[in-house]
Amino acid sequence: MDADKWLKAMHAELQSLEDNNTWVLCELPPGRRVMGTKWVFKIKVDAMNILERYKARIVAQGFSQIAGLDFNETWAPVVRIESVRVLLALAALFDLWIIHIDAKTAFLNGNSDVELYVHQPEGFVDRRYPNHVLRLCKSLYGLKQAPRIWYLLLCETILSLNVPRILRSTSTQNTWSFLQSMSMIYL
Repeated sequence: MDADKWLKAMHAELQSLEDNNTWVLCELPPGRRVMGTKWVFKIKVDAMNILERYKARIVAQGFSQIAGLDFNETWAPVVRIESVRVLLALAALFDLWIIHIDAKTAFLNGNSDVELYVHQPEGFVDRRYPNHVLRLCKSLYGLKQAPRIWYLLLCETILSLNVPRILRSTSTQNTWSFLQSMSMIYL
C-alpha cells in the first residue's frame, strides 16, 4: 500500500519538474561530464505528528561538482537569528501577525547559470533514449549553486515589484520592507 503512495509522490515530483521545464533530454556532448541523481524520500507530518503526505524529491549529486567547471559561485545569504528575534519581538509588542510562506519548489525556479548534465532518474529512464542524459535548464536541489541562483531570482522579482530595500547596515542589506494600506511586510 505504501509503495503506491511513494510511486504517486515520485510521479508528482517528475510532473513538477516537467511543468517547470527543468531539463531537456539530449545526448551528452563530447567532453562534458554527467552528474548522478538520486531520489530522496520523506514522510511529511503536521504539527500534531499526523501523516500529511509522502514526499519524493529528485536531487542532483552535487558533491561530484568541480569548482570552476560545474559552478563558479555558491554563496547565498541566510537569516541571522538576531533578525528573527527582532521580528518576533516586534510582532509580540505590536500584536502583529507573522505569516510564513514556503515555496514547494523554490530552487527549481532559477535558471541554471552553467551547462550541466545529469543522469535520468532511476526508475524513470526513457525507454526510447536510455543512453540520453538531462541537460539542466533550471537549478535542481543538490547543486552547489542552487541556493545562490534561487536568491538572485528572488531579489530580481522583489525589485521588479519596486519594493524598497533597507540599507541601514550590512546586517540588513538583504532585507526589504513594503508598506501598503497600513500593512508592513518584511522580506
